[in-house]
Amino acid sequence: MKFLNLLRETFSRSAQTQDPVYDDLTLEKILAMEDELLVSGLVDNVLRLQDEVLELRMAVNELSAMLGMEEPFPDPASDIAFTFEDYAAHKRYTHVLDRLVDW
Repeated sequence: MKFLNLLRETFSRSAQTQDPVYDDLTLEKILAMEDELLVSGLVDNVLRLQDEVLELRMAVNELSAMLGMEEPFPDPASDIAFTFEDYAAHKRYTHVLDRLVDW
C-alpha cells in the first residue's frame, strides 16, 4: 500500500509540474549522450589549442630566424598531439577521441 501511495504521489507531482517521467534506461541514454557531448566539446577545444600552439611555435621560429637565433622548435608539431589512450574511459569514446589522432 505504501508503494502505491508513493507511486500516485510521484505521478501526481509530475503531472502538476509537467516534468517528463523517464524510465531508467532512457535516463541512462540521456546521461550517456550528455557525457559524449562533453567529451566532444573538450576534443574541439583540444584541437583548437593544438592549432594555436602550432601557430605560436611557428611565429617564434620565424622571429628567431629574423634575429639570427636558432629555431627553438625545429619540428613545431612534434609533441603537441594528445590521444588520451591511457585513460580507462578511452574505449567508450574512441569514436570521438579519434579526431585527435588525425590532427
